[in-house]
Amino acid sequence: MKNQSADEIFIYVLRLENGMYYVGQTNDLTRRFRNHHSKSSGAEWTRLHRPIEILRRFRTGLNDPDLALKYENECTLRCIHEFGWKNVRGGDYIYVDEEQHYLHLIQDSNLGNCICPVKVKDGIDISTIERCVFTLELEDEKYFVGTTKNLNLAILSELNGRGADWTRIFKPIRLIRVVSVNYDLEFESLHLQELKRAFLKYRCEDVRGGRFNLIHPESHWRMVVLQLEFNF
Repeated sequence: MKNQSADEIFIYVLRLENGMYYVGQTNDLTRRFRNHHSKSSGAEWTRLHRPIEILRRFRTGLNDPDLALKYENECTLRCIHEFGWKNVRGGDYIYVDEEQHYLHLIQDSNLGNCICPVKVKDGIDISTIERCVFTLELEDEKYFVGTTKNLNLAILSELNGRGADWTRIFKPIRLIRVVSVNYDLEFESLHLQELKRAFLKYRCEDVRGGRFNLIHPESHWRMVVLQLEFNF
């Protein structure tokens, strides 16, 4: 085995309080662990969540922090797969703010369903989807049918209350259906098709989307019946 030089960089994983984790790099693990307990010299994430133990450590064989960053990022992404994207910070993925952290992570398509902010129905791989019509299951057995050119951002918008009025009242909990859109001109017809499907599959009063966005059940029902000529 290659002898360790005095300034060789280690990649380390810390287990923190509150079920959180932190990934970093150092050439002096003992000193760096002490630093993480300090409010002045530790990382912002470890100031919020106090370190409990060094969970893992890896030799890099490198002395250059810039070169070691590749391994630090790889380790961070592996931990995200293992522990969840909300619970891990490290490498380039150090935003404490959850939304900023999420927006940074979705640039890495390899993470796929691992970083979707809601549960994903089996068989759906969001890393392969761009333009689409999507259906979200909401709280209290409600549903929302939307369109987007960026599924991750669309789900985040609905989850954070910046989307439809319906999803501000009933929080999204699961992505249950996605239909890819090949051309922009298909959006309207496919959206309407998926709305009709949802109205028939679920109770009409429990589904909203597109122009069918009235909150009051009776007003919504009348609009659906008149515009779609449905006979429920």
